[in-house]
Amino acid sequence: SGPKLSYKIETQTGEMHNVNYHYAARGLQGTTEYARFESDVNTQLKNATISTCKPGSKAWWIEADSLEIDYDSQMATAEDFSLHVAGVPIMGAPWAMFPVGQERQSGLLTPTFGMSSTRGLDVAVPIYWNIAPNYDYTFTPRLMTKRGVILGNELRYMNEYFKGEFTYDYLPEDHETKQSRYAAQVKAQGHWNGFNLNIDYNKVSDGDYVSDFSTNIYETSEDILDQNYALSYAGDFWRTSLKVNRNQPLLDDN
Repeated sequence: SGPKLSYKIETQTGEMHNVNYHYAARGLQGTTEYARFESDVNTQLKNATISTCKPGSKAWWIEADSLEIDYDSQMATAEDFSLHVAGVPIMGAPWAMFPVGQERQSGLLTPTFGMSSTRGLDVAVPIYWNIAPNYDYTFTPRLMTKRGVILGNELRYMNEYFKGEFTYDYLPEDHETKQSRYAAQVKAQGHWNGFNLNIDYNKVSDGDYVSDFSTNIYETSEDILDQNYALSYAGDFWRTSLKVNRNQPLLDDN
């Protein structure tokens, strides 16, 4: 929307000044000083802002000198952009490309930023790899100025018989404890020829790992990690099952 639109219907080209826009396919909204419509599949913006927040919110936004959205490729290209969080510029780059459609694309995901007295500045930059329609992998280096770098790994898969998620986070050396630390999780489900399998396995290197590195209030309140396995078989006239329930108590190592 804007105060004035100049548009040629035959060629589907036009321009607007002082625009407020909303791109529903990705929940994007923002403003731009100038918008040019090259066709029904290409839009160019100058001095634009981008955000997924509600209009008027200052939680986060991106500013770009130029932004081009291509609806055929479902990709956007930004030049001379900067990321702002709560009004503070956090990072910038001369060029970036990101998806604007619903299809998964390999590349950088939205970084997260935090600060705490025990971790210091906490920055995580997820890198996503769309291996196949039913497989993907995310590598997340997480820098904590007081603790070191956690190397986060997440693999997800799904096929006709099985689906699951594998995560493994590894800190080569904690600056505070001078030890390597890790967290592992396996969540898997499977079914084949009457057999059903469920795995919920969680393990950490020490009892303080969750409280030291979790950013989730619910997780930090946990004092036991489940390590459960279940296998069952259902025939025409009978059913049997085997369950193993274990856990890892998060005892205070001090």
